[in-house]
Amino acid sequence: MKIYELDTQEMRLVRELEVDGRKSSAELGRIIGTSKATAGRKLKRLLDERIISIVAVANPAALGYKVMATMGMKVLPGKVDAVADKLASYQNVHWVFITAGPYDIMIWALFPEPQDLSNFIKNELGNVVGLESTETIMNLEIVKYSYRYLGSTDRLPEEELAIKGDSHFELDEQDLNLIRELEADGRKSSADLGRIIGTSKVTASRKLKRLLDDGIITIAAHIFPPVLGYRMMATIGINVLPGQVDAVAQTIRSFENVHWVFITTGRYDIMAWVLFKEPRDLSRFVKNGLGNVPGLKGTQTMVNLEFTKYSYAYLGSNGK
Repeated sequence: MKIYELDTQEMRLVRELEVDGRKSSAELGRIIGTSKATAGRKLKRLLDERIISIVAVANPAALGYKVMATMGMKVLPGKVDAVADKLASYQNVHWVFITAGPYDIMIWALFPEPQDLSNFIKNELGNVVGLESTETIMNLEIVKYSYRYLGSTDRLPEEELAIKGDSHFELDEQDLNLIRELEADGRKSSADLGRIIGTSKVTASRKLKRLLDDGIITIAAHIFPPVLGYRMMATIGINVLPGQVDAVAQTIRSFENVHWVFITTGRYDIMAWVLFKEPRDLSRFVKNGLGNVPGLKGTQTMVNLEFTKYSYAYLGSNGK
């Protein structure tokens, strides 16, 4: 994986786009202290070289997903890549990573109903050649969901996407088609969006504003962490003392290097996903960061060795 060196202006530009991926080149130029043309040229390079992508991330609950699950898999010797590739082919599966620890592979998946998860385990996973065993960890609540890897500070990470399972959303077919287009390219103009979904520029713009204002989607720059030099990505399973789940989860979410925090059922009470540039940084975090959290009983660290799939495109896998 190539590691990119970004200059100061490029770093500032990405930080701004992590907050609002639809900022204009003129606005970006003013903020980072350069011309519209230079900002536009820098943005084009970041996109063309796939240092960043700018896409919509939808609130899973708004799309009808009631079930989120992390699954850990053990596979037969020599079958890790083949099994990971097969898992990545499933639409409901959005993250697939090869790990070191109690599992060989971990995935994160979304389903409309518990029955859909059950069918997936029985009918899909049951037919994966080389898969030896599966452990399902239900994600009951998302406490933190942050994809800002450069440390944007004008808005709290947990405010990026208001993921609430009890919210009620009404999305028509044009809304869904608009989200699909923005999942592919978050900077498409309102005029282009209107033509694609079969409505006017004004209507498309109004629909987009509602989707953003209501927290149904965010549109932001996404960076694949290794290109910024994050060599240590890990999922940490956490067990806590009785009655301490919420307090521990809130403390863990406050750490800058922690990007996802789930309250879960199964082997762990909480799961967290973390990024560090060096192994010693992860070691210090486990020993000195997590080790000093009141109410924490134990941790298990699963180092993410390789990503097979890394997708925020949630539409299309629930039949909508």
